[in-house]
Amino acid sequence: MCISAYLKDKGYDVTCLNLNHYDSGKLTNVLRKNSFEIVATGEVFTRFKPIKEIIETTRICNPDAKIVIGGGIATGDPEFILNELRPDYLVLGEGEVAMDNLAQAIKNRSDIHDVTGVAFKENGTFIKTKPTPLIEDLDQLPYPDYEGFEYAFYMQNFISKSQHLQTIMDISKRRLGIVNASRDCVKKCTFCFRIMGGNFRTRSIKNFFGEISYLIDKYGITDLLLQDDILASNKKRIFEFCEAIKPLNLFWSCNLRVSNADDDIYEAMKDAGCYNILYGFESASPAVLKSMKKGITPKLMEKAIQASLKAKLRIDSTFIFGDPVETLQTINETFKFIYNYKSIRMGMKLISPFAGTVYYEIYKKRYGIEHLPNFYKNHLMPINITSLSKKEFSYMVRKVDFENSYHLLYSMGKILNSKKIAKRIFNLDILCPNCKLENDNCRIDFNEGFRLVCKHCLQTIYINQANFRFGNISQIYQFLFLYVKKIVLYNVYTYRLLFFILPLIENTAAVCRAVVNFIQKRNIGLNRPADDTCKKSRMSGSYVG
Repeated sequence: MCISAYLKDKGYDVTCLNLNHYDSGKLTNVLRKNSFEIVATGEVFTRFKPIKEIIETTRICNPDAKIVIGGGIATGDPEFILNELRPDYLVLGEGEVAMDNLAQAIKNRSDIHDVTGVAFKENGTFIKTKPTPLIEDLDQLPYPDYEGFEYAFYMQNFISKSQHLQTIMDISKRRLGIVNASRDCVKKCTFCFRIMGGNFRTRSIKNFFGEISYLIDKYGITDLLLQDDILASNKKRIFEFCEAIKPLNLFWSCNLRVSNADDDIYEAMKDAGCYNILYGFESASPAVLKSMKKGITPKLMEKAIQASLKAKLRIDSTFIFGDPVETLQTINETFKFIYNYKSIRMGMKLISPFAGTVYYEIYKKRYGIEHLPNFYKNHLMPINITSLSKKEFSYMVRKVDFENSYHLLYSMGKILNSKKIAKRIFNLDILCPNCKLENDNCRIDFNEGFRLVCKHCLQTIYINQANFRFGNISQIYQFLFLYVKKIVLYNVYTYRLLFFILPLIENTAAVCRAVVNFIQKRNIGLNRPADDTCKKSRMSGSYVG
């Protein structure tokens, strides 16, 4: 969107096609009906396969066009991408100026060697020109090309499922704007690829809110998602931002570093309409955090969580496992931290060595470049770049997989009352597991999701549809998870078998009641309430899946 706007501002005839909106046939039709000099696309390396398909389709339908790839997939490992995808040119790093210069050179048939920020093959030799200087003044850039990429269609069709926010806003009128107020980040974490070189730059408050005013006038946005790696690098900027956005009465969410975790900042953000903060904690082990070059500590993480809860801001957080210095001890340190905040949404996943990162270079040295094609096509596979043995690494993979689901058990709401409206649609009264307060009259369509934001503390509540049939199924879940936990961590297939069996249990009332009776007779510790929990008026809620 940014490069399209920049090129249009320079006078180019640019045709935009947002392939998120269409099937593959749309690209074929557009390419056959038009004769393009340049066909450009770009993404992160995880989109290797669709970009390859775009290139192949372009070669067939518009063979005379020069194919250009930009973005993270081009900049991370340009020589590999040129060899594998065979585009004509790559645009490296920040793309506006480089793309403009490359287009001019192609049009005028000038020497591409003189164009900065590009890579290409010449007679089988890899050529990479010197970097294009970064744009220091971001205010000089035009606003992104929202119209060209059919932003109205995107908001209407892809950001409409917001039922989890019904407790804090009118979701029928929600219009989400996705924006950036800065580029890059103040840190250079080893797991993160800095496509623009790691030089943090911000737009002026005036320029940024000029774009926000445009989005309000043009698209009627009510909610902002700031995609920036961090909201700001200092407190002054955060306060200026809050002061500017407060009169607009917008809901908004952002990423924030825990080093900014002061009560006055959170109070200002909450007062200005912020409802959600995403933290990239990544680890709770001091050794791993140091290896990652995060520049934070577990104490700062705790401070950020407490300050967020105090201000009643929703918390989303992520942890990643598999840093080169990861050990069984560091893994346990992180999970010990996670267990202290069981009702807060914390995502756990394995590290993926993104192209261009320190991890990627470690991967290439350990496994060799001959494995790169398979890595790009199967990047979600667990990859061991640690010093853990094969058995220890396998244990870590299973533990992360298991704990992700087990953590949901502590974010499950207790269903106080329910009324069926239609198939898989209910009206519910739910007790929040975090603040223990009631959320009443919540309309939940299980076709669209099974979570809700508490209107009191704003933390995430998960809901189990099985409770509408079998009052104590949540307790059965908890028992099964606790009972098989040790087995699961030694045999991942037991874990998978468990999730194969659970749906059968959900749909067989007799089996459910038999399991409950068996557990009670064996005194395994599931305390059935005095009232009849199988009645729809009082049911505990949970969901795992």
